[in-house]
Formats: sequence, structure tokens, C-alpha cells
Amino acid sequence: MVGKRRRWNGGKADGLTMALGNFIFQLPGMSKIVFRLADLRIHAHEQVLDDVSLTDWHTYRIDWLEREAIFFVDDAEVFRAPNPPTVLLGFVAWVDNNATTMGPGRDFSFSRIAIPQRQWMELSRVCIERLT
Repeated sequence: MVGKRRRWNGGKADGLTMALGNFIFQLPGMSKIVFRLADLRIHAHEQVLDDVSLTDWHTYRIDWLEREAIFFVDDAEVFRAPNPPTVLLGFVAWVDNNATTMGPGRDFSFSRIAIPQRQWMELSRVCIERLT
């Protein structure tokens, strides 16, 4: 996308707040403070699923509740995330070898991961429903 602006969904922060945060992030020693403040606002969570074989079929489920999102693989709970977003979201599934690294004391890093063989993803069924 040469010459076009990329838009990132960074939550509810307005443009001025984001610009100020990006400026401060570039100052020496400030990235840890910026990340701590962002963490307090965003409440992001993650879970590595090293025990899940990606070459086998699995059933993945997210129970998205008001105060938490509960993640399951083959009906076994693998993670609970408190305070999930309350805004409308979309579903996206993809496979790529792009990597972005960002963290306290580090600059943004964009790279590609070497993949020794052809990759693909198969979805047999996607169901999104509102639970009452």
C-alpha cells in the first residue's frame, strides 16, 4: 500500500491521544511508561496454545460474556480474559507469515517468518450466535 495510510484499530483513543503517545514513545526511556499506561487502558491479554497441534482438527469456542471472554479448545477451557471489548467486532481468519514485535524498551519491529513448507487453513464451520 504505497502512499496510503494504514489504519489500526487501537481502541477508543482519539487521534490526538494516539499522536501524543507515539511521540512520547520515541523519547529515550519512555516506552516502559507508555506501555504501562496503555496496558492500564487497553487491558489486553494473550495465551499461547503450544499444546494444541495445528495439524489436527479442533473445535474452538469463545463464550463472550459481559465481564469476561472464555476460550475453549475441544470443549476444554484454555483461557479467561477479563473485561472484553464491548464494541461491535468482526470475525477474521487468516494465515500469514508476517510478524510484528512491540514491547517495553523496544521499537516496533516488522518481519517475515521463514516457513519451510506450504501453509493453509481449513474451516469446516463458523457459527456466530447470540446467547441469551
